[in-house]
Amino acid sequence: MEENEKDYRVLVASSNAGRYALDHPTYGPDLTSGTVVSIQIGGRWVRGHVEHYNGAYAGTEQPARTKGGYVFIDEQGNICGLCAGLCVKLE
Repeated sequence: MEENEKDYRVLVASSNAGRYALDHPTYGPDLTSGTVVSIQIGGRWVRGHVEHYNGAYAGTEQPARTKGGYVFIDEQGNICGLCAGLCVKLE
């Protein structure tokens, strides 16, 4: 594949509640804990894996609470929240 060809997938909200899928909510595969991926951050590809993480996202309840959700953890252990629109490569 040439350098400028699309060799990545785009993260979308899955039709399965609480999950992310690749390219299409219904027909794209869901990402689950342990899936090894690279995500594009600041124009660079960073390798890591997906995990479900309790306390990853702020909730809307009062008093303030956090909710669990899927996150990306790089090879150094840094955590980044996932969101629709991220460019993802399956490894």
